[in-house]
Amino acid sequence: MQEVTSDYTEQYKQDAQRRFDNELNPLLTKLFALGTSSLKAKLTKEGLKKVLTIDKKREANHDFDQEMSDQTWEFLEEICDATVNLLLIKLSNSYGLKIGRDWERPNSSTPETLKKTNHKN
Repeated sequence: MQEVTSDYTEQYKQDAQRRFDNELNPLLTKLFALGTSSLKAKLTKEGLKKVLTIDKKREANHDFDQEMSDQTWEFLEEICDATVNLLLIKLSNSYGLKIGRDWERPNSSTPETLKKTNHKN
């Protein structure tokens, strides 16, 4: 077993954070696609009209499209943070870890972590 030094611990955490950051954007993109597909699969005729109107407006107006994209990323980050934090708590319980003693409180995703792009479906 590797000796657990302060340097080893810091390197281990940095490597894990790098893996997390690399996985986050594809996860959010997939989550967005899943959510929009699920929503669109449940649309009524009136709902479809509203969605098509908004999609057409997004195509015609770059600022509106960017605003919608930014709002989407904000709520995706919020959903992801809540989900990951709950997962961390459940996993830490499985390992018998205590918050503040064995592991640090979860941090929220930051916009710098995410590569913001326009997502249309």
